[in-house]
Amino acid sequence: MAAEPPQKNRVTLETVAEAAGVSRATVSNAFNRPDQLSVATRRRILKQAKTLGYAGPDPAGRALSLGRFGALGVMFAEAVPYAFEDPAAIMILRGLASSCEDAGLGLSLLPYPPGSGMEQAALNSAGVDGLVIHSMPTGHPLVQGALGRRLPTVMIDSPRVEGSFFVGIDDRMAARRAADLVLDLGHRDIGIVSLRLRGDGRSGPVDEARLAAADDHLTGQRVLGYLDAMHDRGLGFTDLSIWETTGGRRSDGYQAASALLARGSCTAIIAVSDELAFGVLEAASEWGIRVPDDLSVVGFDDVPGASQGAVQLTTVRQPLLEKGRLAGRMLTDSISFSTEPTHRIFDTELIVRSTTGPAVQ
Repeated sequence: MAAEPPQKNRVTLETVAEAAGVSRATVSNAFNRPDQLSVATRRRILKQAKTLGYAGPDPAGRALSLGRFGALGVMFAEAVPYAFEDPAAIMILRGLASSCEDAGLGLSLLPYPPGSGMEQAALNSAGVDGLVIHSMPTGHPLVQGALGRRLPTVMIDSPRVEGSFFVGIDDRMAARRAADLVLDLGHRDIGIVSLRLRGDGRSGPVDEARLAAADDHLTGQRVLGYLDAMHDRGLGFTDLSIWETTGGRRSDGYQAASALLARGSCTAIIAVSDELAFGVLEAASEWGIRVPDDLSVVGFDDVPGASQGAVQLTTVRQPLLEKGRLAGRMLTDSISFSTEPTHRIFDTELIVRSTTGPAVQ
């Protein structure tokens, strides 16, 4: 049998302790609990560690010994760029990051977009101490898988699951108020630009069967809220033109609005997000349609860009930053103190700006 090749001497915590003339626990404190040592002692130990080429305790081993990974995982049903492009998602993540920083935890993004082929094994291997599920439908195959890990879990916006923390708003009621505004202004030819209602990648006009089969998700709740307002005025589904997009970018809103404007004479378009509404405004400009003289436009979220520029967007304001911050605090408190799951529903406010006006008679 061939002899095994000799192994290089591996530098360990004990190696550094022996070279520095201190205990193993003291070296561990130098890396993990610096407040337990004098500045001079810590500097001496770290200098010795650097000389020996020791970078610190192995993260996996440290996590195993502590029973903690030092990070929260954020699950969302989008590709990675979504977290850095969508203003509403950015605000929520900023709030989460703030709470994580306060608790000394990191934040790990776990995107699972439709059709990605991500399996339960990928979720199971994520080294996190708790999970944030951001705006995923109840029917998403990984939601139940995430709950199966039995980690502290908080839902933002959707789904609502018994026994888990929840932070959100009343999307249906907020959307209803937005539609009421448009109806009060005399609009009856109304178009809706919707985010995807299901995770099958389909886009285009929405019929009643499509809406009825929509996943339990904030998008469906908002569209139902618009319909509630219509029903109160004696109008029905056939009085609306709903266009579903496959994504939430401005380009998606632009394409949807162009399709709606090409199909008929909408005097108002309501979008389920501000980003989609910005796309609607771009389409109106290209079509030579004046806002709000010829077309009223309403968004949802009140992201920072909604109140900037020459055209300021009428929209529904929700506390995006605060939602993320509270979700993070709920989770970090649960990890540290085993707090019981709670629900928090934030208030919303309809903000009327320059993109809405009376219907042309």
